[in-house]
Amino acid sequence: MHGRNGMKRWLPLVILLCASTAWAQDSPAPTAAPPTARELRQLIAEHRRAGEFGRALEVARTTLERELDDEDLPLFRRLDLERDVATLEVLAGLAPPAQAALANVETLTRDIFSALRESRADDAVRLATQQLEVREKHIPGVHMDVATSQTYLAMALRRVGRLEEAETLSRTVVSAMVELQGRESAGTATALNNLAGVLRSRGDLLGAEAAFRESLAIRTQVLGPNHVSLAGSYNNLAAVFLQQGDATAAEDMYQSALSLVEAVRGENHDDTAKALENLSISLREQGRISEAHAALERARAAYESIEGDRQAQLARLDHRRALLLMEDARADEGATLLDDVRRRREQLQSGPAALASTTLELGRAQLMLGRFAQALENFQAASAIYERIYGQAHASTVNCARLIAATLAHTGNPAQAEAVLTQAADNYEQARIRGGTRLARATQQLDSPYDLMAALCLSRQAPEEAWRFSERARARMLSELLRATDQRGLDPEQENRERQLLRELTRLEGESAALGESNADSTAAQRTQIREQLLRAESNWSRLQLEFASQQKATMPIDLDLAEVQATLRPDEGLVGWLDVDDEGGSHGRWGYVLRPDRSIRWVPLAARGNEPEEELRLRLRGEYATPLGLPLNDEVNELCTQVFARNLAPLANSLAGIDHLIVVASGPVLGIPIEVLIDAQDRTALDLVPVSYAPSAGLLRWLRSRPPIPANSANALLLGDPPFSADHLRDMEMDQSAASSGDRGRGVGYLRRLAYTRQEVNAAAATFGNPQVLLGAEASEARVDALARSDRLRTFGTLHLATHAIADPRRPENASLVMAQTGLVEPGEALARNERVYDGVITAREIMATWQLDADLVTLSACNTGLGRRVAGEGYVGLAHALFRAGARSVVMSLWSVDDEATALLMARFYENRASGQDKTHALTNAKRWLRTNHKRYEHPHFWGAFVLMGDDR
Repeated sequence: MHGRNGMKRWLPLVILLCASTAWAQDSPAPTAAPPTARELRQLIAEHRRAGEFGRALEVARTTLERELDDEDLPLFRRLDLERDVATLEVLAGLAPPAQAALANVETLTRDIFSALRESRADDAVRLATQQLEVREKHIPGVHMDVATSQTYLAMALRRVGRLEEAETLSRTVVSAMVELQGRESAGTATALNNLAGVLRSRGDLLGAEAAFRESLAIRTQVLGPNHVSLAGSYNNLAAVFLQQGDATAAEDMYQSALSLVEAVRGENHDDTAKALENLSISLREQGRISEAHAALERARAAYESIEGDRQAQLARLDHRRALLLMEDARADEGATLLDDVRRRREQLQSGPAALASTTLELGRAQLMLGRFAQALENFQAASAIYERIYGQAHASTVNCARLIAATLAHTGNPAQAEAVLTQAADNYEQARIRGGTRLARATQQLDSPYDLMAALCLSRQAPEEAWRFSERARARMLSELLRATDQRGLDPEQENRERQLLRELTRLEGESAALGESNADSTAAQRTQIREQLLRAESNWSRLQLEFASQQKATMPIDLDLAEVQATLRPDEGLVGWLDVDDEGGSHGRWGYVLRPDRSIRWVPLAARGNEPEEELRLRLRGEYATPLGLPLNDEVNELCTQVFARNLAPLANSLAGIDHLIVVASGPVLGIPIEVLIDAQDRTALDLVPVSYAPSAGLLRWLRSRPPIPANSANALLLGDPPFSADHLRDMEMDQSAASSGDRGRGVGYLRRLAYTRQEVNAAAATFGNPQVLLGAEASEARVDALARSDRLRTFGTLHLATHAIADPRRPENASLVMAQTGLVEPGEALARNERVYDGVITAREIMATWQLDADLVTLSACNTGLGRRVAGEGYVGLAHALFRAGARSVVMSLWSVDDEATALLMARFYENRASGQDKTHALTNAKRWLRTNHKRYEHPHFWGAFVLMGDDR
């Protein structure tokens, strides 16, 4: 809306516009509408190219005056206009020779972008350098034009692989934009986004995530939550998440970007096509091949409907389609298509990174087909490109090294393969440190070299070296979480900053989720406010992690001394683990090892896969036991249990003779399967043979056992159970009605049944402790537990027993949760209006890591699937158990499938009775299982007693 003087202000602009376009002198006086903002920008640019900085300044000033009358003008637009005027004031005041020189390089901007579009990156570097040198020479101090030229040069340098120079320039631009426009400005957000892109190219995913998050937070605040430019930020963050191995988070970001561009640009637009293409990547990473194909086809249709040359985009699409063919066991077709894409990209001069990517994937397809010589040639070619543009300590270079080593091993050169891997190990650790924190470091797209190194050591009869390398690959993330404070060297103030920010982040995530589920119109403004606060908190968290990570040095993991681990084992104990190596070339090595305190480590080659590969066998057995729909058929399950035992435990039997406690480092063929349910050749279950406990790794077991134990009979205990999930449950409790269900404890929140037997379970366990704190019924709430956590009282409990429903999340382990009381919850909007914390009645793994500090000898998760989560190579299942170890638990009793309510109550009551009688945790749990099977015939099937396992320190 314009003021009364609007006509007077825009009329001179119309005259200037008419003059600049050389209208005929006899044209009538202009009566058209005021010139558009785009026309005014074009007019200013024309004056600048002509060296007419004074006239450009006049137009800019008049434009600013006109726009100030617009009551709807966004603040960021007004600030941009004011800065344009300030820029032109400087230029207009320069001497004529300086103005002429600056006018000459104005036209270079168009040439720079033409060179970048046409993949003439070297020309772009030359032109951007020329422009920057002239502007730096004639424009004093920090100036927008200089920062703009620095941005162009950084973009060009990134294209040619001069990433260190590009990063230095990009950081200079960020500082300049903060000085010129302030931290909270669109210009600073763009500069941060550009810096993040360079950091991502350099493999610094932690730094890239921090910068991308801050850019997104600023853009959302300045431009609003529905501005189309946010799509670029979503895409960029998604790419980082993909490299960190979190395809689910990437999919969410890509979907957000797609929704934005489709709404603003429409279906047939480059941005929409690219968003669909990106989405297909995250779908492929999750194994959703048909959906990924569909997204690519939609992208192709969009590209082909747009006028102009789209060869580069279609080549990229075909590269992605080839990867889908390889995932679909069509490696031959994939190789043919990738070979064609490589030729097209060479002709198009698509850039070194794109060419290296296609060359690498072509080599991988050839390796899958057994074409080792061709594969090796392509891996080496890709590695040379990656090393030139990224350096050695980059994920792409490290992954190339592992594939080169695997190919060399196939071609009969194990010594060369081992030499390649030895060098790659150093680079792997550096790339890993830069890849992110917490789960991101474990799941990033970076294959560990250690299992293959272990296999090579075994081939040359070096068993101790093989064990050390195998151990390096196990539970790395969990070990780092547990020893994080010692390794990072944080002082108390830094630890407190981290803890407070993580709690704030967790609170905002909970409020955002709760408000998102609310249909109340009154919460719309609150959703927007919480969303902006959450984006800012995420940005602050990423920056804090980056700050702390800068204090770390990328070092190799500490090599465990085999004798030190053996010294932690008791005379009657044996520790077993497995090494399962699949190098994509058809080679599949399998070994098991036994470690005992009084003899050398023994590695045993295991039989090659039979008609049914190990992974399929493992998944089938898990599926039979995990089904909540009824008991599996005994004959079929017994056969599966016998096969798994015969393949993985029977060959180790001689080395385990005489032990009274088996410690299992579960991985590969037995991951997610309790050893106790397996059956030997004499039809005996392992439960009958020996007590069993589990450890994420031998090194982690040693670390846990080094901590002082807490005697079970002197420890305080917190026991929680029977939370109400509806008002009916609460009424049943008040009327002392059991409403007991014999069903399982693992159904979704929308279908929760009361677990009345958990009340009996908690009361029976409580009787074995001196003065426990018991939370039953409505008292078993998130708010009560949170109050204990915030007052630091959770640290005082040596035992925590949590009997309720649990929800595992195989996609996002941080969302695995324990369900508390669902009654008495305050509506989110109302809670925020009262300035109270929002509770949703669910405690997630992330909340546990953020707010719980434990010194617990034992945490029992008496619920379904609490030992599951996201499967991560070398880590096993990541979820609630990892969070509890991180919070300070020394051992966790957890379940590997859905469990029965009454059977579990009986089992747990017996377990705590055994503990009170002086049995260690392993024997107490084993004997409770044997008791349940023997004394309750309806629960003799392993489905009822086999799910619960003990992880960690077994004492």
